[in-house]
Amino acid sequence: SIPAPALLPHPASAGEAGWTGTFEANLSFSLSQEASTGKKDITLRTHYRACGDGTCRPEAVLSMTIPVEIV
Repeated sequence: SIPAPALLPHPASAGEAGWTGTFEANLSFSLSQEASTGKKDITLRTHYRACGDGTCRPEAVLSMTIPVEIV
């Protein structure tokens, strides 16, 4: 679960909802019953846009690989 978005205070994003600062989120996922056991890498992609000093950067994607073990 992630915190609910709020209206962003930055003028460049007037009327848009999102998050500011740092926060933690618990993410969950499910696997197919046919998933094979063993160590796997799961890729998590987060889309974000940074704003500051009256302007916003283009949307970017942060990708990270998370190792999991299916038992």
